[in-house]
Amino acid sequence: MLVFDSKNLIEEASVVAIGNFDGVHLGHQSVLRHALEKAGSAPLVVLTFWPHPKLYFRKNSDPFLLGTIEERDRLLSKYSTHTVALAFDEILANTTAEDFVNTFLIRDLKAKAVFVGEDFRFGFKRKGSTETLKEMGKGRFETLPISPFCSQDEEVISSSRIRLLLKDGDIEKTNELLGRAYQVRGRVIHGEGVGATLGFPTANLAVPDYRLLPSAGIYATRVRINDKIYSGATYIGTKPTYHDSDEICVETFLCDFSGDLYGDAIALDFIKKVRGDKKFDSMDLLVEQIAKDVTACRKVIEKTPR
Repeated sequence: MLVFDSKNLIEEASVVAIGNFDGVHLGHQSVLRHALEKAGSAPLVVLTFWPHPKLYFRKNSDPFLLGTIEERDRLLSKYSTHTVALAFDEILANTTAEDFVNTFLIRDLKAKAVFVGEDFRFGFKRKGSTETLKEMGKGRFETLPISPFCSQDEEVISSSRIRLLLKDGDIEKTNELLGRAYQVRGRVIHGEGVGATLGFPTANLAVPDYRLLPSAGIYATRVRINDKIYSGATYIGTKPTYHDSDEICVETFLCDFSGDLYGDAIALDFIKKVRGDKKFDSMDLLVEQIAKDVTACRKVIEKTPR
């Protein structure tokens, strides 16, 4: 359950896992499994932050988040009793490490054990560390730093690494580190309607400005609409064949689908990048390539287990 206030939430001693948990990748999942085992029958509370601290300190940041807070909670709820998303604002940014511990961990969450990453920093000007937490927790709660989790190539799994993979369009490696398909959710909005005139009507997705998208190109996707799943060919880019624009759009052609999706919420599971973006010399060449893209995407989806 997602809440934005830690007060009056917990009545008994709890186990707390603290972090941004952006993307809830395999490294995060390892921390959560350890915390869940430690909790036993006690509540497991995930203490996270929204907006992400980077959005507070660097308000003009390029898109970098791997999900919305609702998507994060959906993934965290497989492990936690509660997800507490503290508002990262001026008040929290100026809260000392000692006040953070006394207010949130002791008073509100009644922590008996606290799980954090080895490089965890907290409090005003990031003055608090895992060692600070251990010192402050003496006689009150156990501090349990978790070592970084590595993938099969022995590289540390991190949200930063996944962001770089997405910028390179390496969806297959991204999905390996996430332990699932990278998913983007949003509502279908009206686009320019060009796809329909070309014989390939698309669903245009509204995506938050802070959300990181894979690099420009065509992707094989699974499209989830309520309880139904369709194969999709998803385009991300600025449509250079149509016009000169910096606005990035996300639009998907759904195989074997007909109907009106405007206003509906859909989810795209990214499976593989089929090709990069390019400008075509004519609409005829573009239509010819779209047909090839749809066939290629359909084949990828058919060969990829759910």
